[in-house]
Amino acid sequence: MANPTPAPGMGPKEHSWAIVPYVKSRREVQIDELVRHSFELQKTEARLFPFSAPVTVIHGTSSVGKSSIIAGMRASIPELEELGADLLGYQIALKYIKDHHPETYAFLHSVLVAKSNNMHILDAVSGGVFHFKATATALEREEADRKAREISGEVARAVRLPGEEIDHIMLDKAMSYAADKSPVIFDILNIERVFGHTLGKMPMRVALVYCPIDTLVARIQNRNRSAFESQELSEVRLGESPLVQLGEIFRPKVLDEEPVLFSITREQVERGFDALFEEWAQVTHTSYTSTEKADRLDRVLHALGFTEPSVVRLEYTPRFKGYDFVIDTSVVDSRSAAKILVRDVASEEI
Repeated sequence: MANPTPAPGMGPKEHSWAIVPYVKSRREVQIDELVRHSFELQKTEARLFPFSAPVTVIHGTSSVGKSSIIAGMRASIPELEELGADLLGYQIALKYIKDHHPETYAFLHSVLVAKSNNMHILDAVSGGVFHFKATATALEREEADRKAREISGEVARAVRLPGEEIDHIMLDKAMSYAADKSPVIFDILNIERVFGHTLGKMPMRVALVYCPIDTLVARIQNRNRSAFESQELSEVRLGESPLVQLGEIFRPKVLDEEPVLFSITREQVERGFDALFEEWAQVTHTSYTSTEKADRLDRVLHALGFTEPSVVRLEYTPRFKGYDFVIDTSVVDSRSAAKILVRDVASEEI
């Protein structure tokens, strides 16, 4: 007989081993269907594992230099396929616009200056940002604004997918590329999902990319400033979420033998949080109370292990222990890091 599971709604200290009926929500049913689809793909491709192309996984928070490393690798390996949760989300949104509003898609494409991956269309629909061609008339500009606004809410609702679902789709795509002998690289925040997927059983190398917290905060601010100046709104990273991500990838050192990659003081966290929070409030024109700000700071402090006021400094080690490369982009520039990873991919293909 299968082991019974705790009743839904029970807390961690209220285990009940009674078997109770459980009705799945619509979202859970959708995720089950996605998993079944993924499993069928996995069974089909598993026999090709020994002949698959190299898979490279980049793990790190936002703004540590992952995209620059990937761009450097693709410059040396043109056939390298790139995937990513953000990129996949953009592709899903663009496909929805093209499939459900083809006339709007075509019209925007005809009057806007083209960007890579057709981001000019998504910028117009999702961000209200228009870079018109010099030949666009005043009437065409008004029409473009009207058409984009008409579908913006619909597109946002239609393509709002949970992160787990996006990651499943991306990992399936990565496995298909590798099985077809196309080298593939992708970045992901939740590394456990890679090894919970059949892709995790395929030959791959995993690179941790990080930088010290002060460098990270400065890079986020520079990134946002550049994105607003160039109106590349998909590149904007507002708020303190990168600091929370740091706590998802690293944890305070516990054992003597654990490697220490960096240390953080409470003062550094508070200073970095203040900079990112105030930038978010200014850009979004959001008012807030001191209690709301304190609550968000407390969330960041707890994510990074500062659970008691007496803790003023912590040393950090990676939560995941299976990295093939560990890259501090405050020490190694993106071009050099890309060269190292390219040599590794090339040796794997020989």
